[in-house]
Amino acid sequence: TVVEMASNISSIFSQTSANSEGITEQGMTFLDTPKEQGELVELKLLLYDSENKNTVPTKETTKIYENDEPVEVVSIEKLDIPPSVVLLLDSSGSMRAEMKPAVEAAKTFVQGLPDNATIQVIDFDNTARKLEGTTKAEVLQSLDSVSAGGYTALYDAVMMGLDLLVGAQRPTLVIFTDGKNEPVSGGLTDKSIVVDAIIESGVPVYTIGFGKEHAPVTPAEAPDGELSDDDDEEGTEARESDLIDFAKISDG
Repeated sequence: TVVEMASNISSIFSQTSANSEGITEQGMTFLDTPKEQGELVELKLLLYDSENKNTVPTKETTKIYENDEPVEVVSIEKLDIPPSVVLLLDSSGSMRAEMKPAVEAAKTFVQGLPDNATIQVIDFDNTARKLEGTTKAEVLQSLDSVSAGGYTALYDAVMMGLDLLVGAQRPTLVIFTDGKNEPVSGGLTDKSIVVDAIIESGVPVYTIGFGKEHAPVTPAEAPDGELSDDDDEEGTEARESDLIDFAKISDG
């Protein structure tokens, strides 16, 4: 089955059309397996375009082909599918100076989500643990219990977050942290396990780094006065980190 959209929104079919440049996020995902009901077939699609928040196809702008033959589009309906969000909040000892602004940022993020969203928060330091609640009101209350202390079980928290999102139709993983994975003895240290899990899950990972160590750095100028190819037009480059890697491999 081939689905074609009108040319003005054709860019949504390119899952990675501009992600590498960090300009836009666009794509199409089948929410489940197409269902046959006699001579009718039902398709559930998720279209997303960061430049157009109201991308809605119509019968007039949509064509579906089966074995190169056009079939009739009976109807197109917009589904109200709330997002499922897991927020990982770093509360390790190194976050003491950043803890208050991090919690406030987490609350602002949660308040900006749709009222019908499913929200789960994982608070992690030596270990990762899920806070109580799945609604905005419940999660906002739980965030008041977060305090800083301990090591940073980042990888364990990511794995727990991915587990909580299994089966969700609009899953998103968001990470608020100031550092890298520094777990206690016995914690997960193999980054490749986390990378493979993120890729397999298909969940977009959005990462927010707190602290100046996450800011872009200004590289030294080359002998010929030119900046390296890895630098952007403002002469800065991003530091290498787990946060950048997790976001890139997941189109987050």
